[in-house]
Amino acid sequence: MNHNALRSGDLAGCAKYLDSVGGGADVAPLWRQLADRALKNDDIQLTAKCYREVGDEARTFYLDQTVELAVSAGDGDIMAGLNSPLVRARLAIFSGDLASAEEWYTKKAGQPALAIDMYKRFNKWSEAVALAERTDRSSVSMLKQQHMDYLTSTGRLGEAGAALAASGDVQGAVRLWLKGGRARRAAALLLQHSSLLRDNELVDAVHTQLVQEEWWEMAGEISERRGDSRTAVEYYAKGHNFARAVQLAREVIDDKESIKEQCEQLGDHFISTQEWETAERVLSSCDMAERCVRAYNAAGRVADGLRMAATHLTEDHTREIYMPLAQQLRDEGQFRKAEQIYIGLGEVALQWAGALGGAPAARLLAARGLAALGARWALQAQRWDIALELSELGGGITKREVARHEAAALAEESPEEAEGAFLRASAPEDAVRMWLTRGQHQRALALAEQHATHMVEEVLVEGARAAAERGDLAQFETLMIRANRPREVVQHYKELDNTLCGSDIKKEFTELWEEASRVSREYLPEGGEPVPPTVPPLLQQAAEHADRGEWWEAVELLIGASAAGANGGATKLAERAALRAARLARDHLHDNDIGEQLRAALVEGYNGDEEVQGTSTEYEEEEPAIVSQPRETPQDGEFEALERLARAGHWQRCLAHAGARAPHYALRYAVHLFKAHPRMEGLDIDSEDIPEALAQVLDTLRQYLVNGESGDSTVASTDVGLARAVCSELLVRVSTVPKALQALKDAAAVMHVAGADDRAMQTITLLMALHVPQITGRAARALPRYTDIIVADVTYYSCGVAIRSEGAAGAREAFVLLNRCLDLAEAADDDASHLLDYTDFECTDWSRTPLLLESSCVRGAPLEDIREWVLAVSMDQAVEQTLPEDSRSMYASSVGAGEPCCVLTGYPLGSRLVTFTNGRCANRESWSRVASAARAGGNAAALLQHIDRWCGPADYTHV
Repeated sequence: MNHNALRSGDLAGCAKYLDSVGGGADVAPLWRQLADRALKNDDIQLTAKCYREVGDEARTFYLDQTVELAVSAGDGDIMAGLNSPLVRARLAIFSGDLASAEEWYTKKAGQPALAIDMYKRFNKWSEAVALAERTDRSSVSMLKQQHMDYLTSTGRLGEAGAALAASGDVQGAVRLWLKGGRARRAAALLLQHSSLLRDNELVDAVHTQLVQEEWWEMAGEISERRGDSRTAVEYYAKGHNFARAVQLAREVIDDKESIKEQCEQLGDHFISTQEWETAERVLSSCDMAERCVRAYNAAGRVADGLRMAATHLTEDHTREIYMPLAQQLRDEGQFRKAEQIYIGLGEVALQWAGALGGAPAARLLAARGLAALGARWALQAQRWDIALELSELGGGITKREVARHEAAALAEESPEEAEGAFLRASAPEDAVRMWLTRGQHQRALALAEQHATHMVEEVLVEGARAAAERGDLAQFETLMIRANRPREVVQHYKELDNTLCGSDIKKEFTELWEEASRVSREYLPEGGEPVPPTVPPLLQQAAEHADRGEWWEAVELLIGASAAGANGGATKLAERAALRAARLARDHLHDNDIGEQLRAALVEGYNGDEEVQGTSTEYEEEEPAIVSQPRETPQDGEFEALERLARAGHWQRCLAHAGARAPHYALRYAVHLFKAHPRMEGLDIDSEDIPEALAQVLDTLRQYLVNGESGDSTVASTDVGLARAVCSELLVRVSTVPKALQALKDAAAVMHVAGADDRAMQTITLLMALHVPQITGRAARALPRYTDIIVADVTYYSCGVAIRSEGAAGAREAFVLLNRCLDLAEAADDDASHLLDYTDFECTDWSRTPLLLESSCVRGAPLEDIREWVLAVSMDQAVEQTLPEDSRSMYASSVGAGEPCCVLTGYPLGSRLVTFTNGRCANRESWSRVASAARAGGNAAALLQHIDRWCGPADYTHV
């Protein structure tokens, strides 16, 4: 640009110069700079021309309308028209100064209605209402109604209810929150305004919804306020607020014996339903611990009874209960249960033996006639030294038995040591099976060849089956041939084609039959089935017709292939071709299209009526289940009863009686809730409250997976796929509430127990790290890498706002992130994610396949806030609008493909590291900052607790 013309104020000369430059050079920044100067000089026409040259049609259109208004206001004199209040107000809006625009409309133009309309266009309803109250009170009620209509029409019932409550219409707020599924919020407002408790219809509606959604504690509080104390006690107990339940019972019933009667009935109820923990809390709070102890003993749960007795009963009282029981068990030969009692009561001889160890302990026990009991105690307590000595002093066990117990105890944590123990116990077969169970087939094979040659064939077959499951057919064939089982190889190749259909026939079908024929020729010369040369071309042609949807031609060709195979001696191939033809005809042809001739040809493809019957059953397919089912089917019908409860939707009853299967049903219940409640339901990204459905999922999974109330919180191998699917959906949902730290912590604990993959665990870690000020900035710069598995527009919003809070230092990067958030929000609303441009992100490793919901999650006030900020920054030429690059010509948080990243921040690893037992690492500088902050507790301590659970303790020896 001609800088002399610019300095002299000759803006028209500058425009003429830029026009002469042409389109060869990038002059867009210069046009924008000239537009800013022209706007300051009130040269609207030149400003409009500048924006027209850079292709900013929106600004151009707005300024053209402003020019027309100025010409009209000035009777043809645009300069005179610029002094019009309406024109000045439009220019203030163009600059983003709505307060000045309001002043021009109201004070200078005397048209406050225009200012109110302006605020409505920008969704600033509170400002519009405030202005209406100052200028035109008669329109306030209509304006508030318009605001409510806007909120309800956009599904923001939570905000609508809050607006009603703020205006004093608490009854209307309660009804709106009930309609929006926010029962707890409605109940809280109800309890704050005692006058509403007289509205029986409203109270009943709130109470019913609370009970349906099992918010027992809140339901109990409403029942208490209504005077229904007995129901309140029941609900408090169901909500596990036992202290309040007992306190209320004491307040209502003055007679102490009556209180005990109430507690006794409540405790007996929970004992009958086997809700032991609940029964224990209720009875112990009423000084009736002995009743629960005896109930534990009657149910055979002696260990639990001893634990409770040690906490709530005196030593003499405990011995009075358990010594006769121990003697009875010994008389009945149940030594292990008697042994548990003696250990729990602190039998002196066993305590001394544990302190002495080895030979002295064994001699002490033998001298007191406790050699057999002590031997079993030693095995249970893993005191192998004492057990070995007692094996020679009449303990009733052998050294081999001791070694087997030692090996079994070591198998999980130290398999190498367990192998040595199995060999000392002359049990190499157990060692081989241990390695097979761990999936280490080569180690098992080497051990079998050396110490258990009779198991070599079994090991080879197990290894071959594992190879087949992972698709390694070459290894499968090699191991099966070594095991002298070529027939199974041939059968496996033939059976694989049952999983192929449509275009798969063209390649896999022919190849697998060729493999089967090759193995038959090489290893089973008498059993090979010839494949006529005319059959493969027919199969290929049938596949091509099927690809084009020409089902009639495909069926005819398959029938021809079946006939050719039968004539050429390939009877099984003929059967399979006929079966495939029948399947295509069944699925894609109408009965009246098949006709008698084709029907006869299909039937002829089978060898007799019996084979028709058998093969039709083989191909009878059912709709696959959504979730995996447990494999066990107990004889007593317990499994069927649980399934009936689940299918009927009685999930709480199902979970209460599921026992060891509780993790499975908890996962299925989570799937049910996810399917019943859309992801957008009750969503508010700026709130720490989470949607009701997500809260219920987290409560259930935490109860039955993390806390292990079922007694066994392990996810079964058959549920691994289901657990990972639940983790994936859980991660998506918690990513939409980034400010709800407690929900993030609960989700992280659940995902760890459920076996989520490392990428998902890294993502939840970074979401938690956004709440730790010492590393917020770094986590925010790395988190967009995972926007293919978490909601993208919310992620860019959270990260952009976090970086924006850094001030001028983060303005450049915050602009890019928040501008991308606007693009993603628009793409979500228009279903146009495929049109997004990634030119500005080529220096990053951020995902190119963003996850978006059916509409934008960033909306309302948050969206308007970032839109105004981005617009303001875009006008500031001092702020660059691209991401900075480091010496690698990459963005600072970018990590190379396949390279590990810092578990705390997601950044590339440096030279000074802190390592963890699972092999992951953290940059030492970031770790030190967070560890120092964690000493005071809070969010930093919660983050380190999560990492310790996921990665194991930090190994400072490698720092």
